[in-house]
Amino acid sequence: MRPTPQDVLSLARVPIGLCLAMAPPRGARSLALIAAGTVSDLLDGPCARARGEASDQGARLDSIADGVLVAGAAVAFARGVTMPRAGWAAVGTVVALRGVTLAVTRARFGMWSIAHTRLNKLSGGVLAVGATAALARGRAGVPLALAVAAPAVIASAEELVMVLAAERYDRDAAGLIREV
Repeated sequence: MRPTPQDVLSLARVPIGLCLAMAPPRGARSLALIAAGTVSDLLDGPCARARGEASDQGARLDSIADGVLVAGAAVAFARGVTMPRAGWAAVGTVVALRGVTLAVTRARFGMWSIAHTRLNKLSGGVLAVGATAALARGRAGVPLALAVAAPAVIASAEELVMVLAAERYDRDAAGLIREV
């Protein structure tokens, strides 16, 4: 089976994430890799929907690619950013909550996946901007760490509640907050 354009966009995040983990953590190369990964993530879903080719396989590829990119960014961040303990505690809280949510999703529904909720999309955007700013500066103060971590904690908690309450898994659920 030939990969679709949106699959190629998703899969591009795998080598981008690996390169990000191995590149010097600060500098133009890391910032360009984060930008490329972010653009890939922004375009793959809309491309699939516009072509009428959204699929479970594509959603799985998206989740895997997101995981590799975030892991690569986390390695670059840990290597290249100085941050106070309170900032690292905020990061640790997000990682722990995400890990619990992923484990519960795996246990209940037999898959590793992060839902595409509105809050997850928002927190991903905030993370991309915040991590890029911190990598560019080489440091992140507590206010920046909390500004990035707060939406991620809220999004992770929302998803955990959804996964615990759901009868079936819906990776495209909008979230608990409904539009008014």
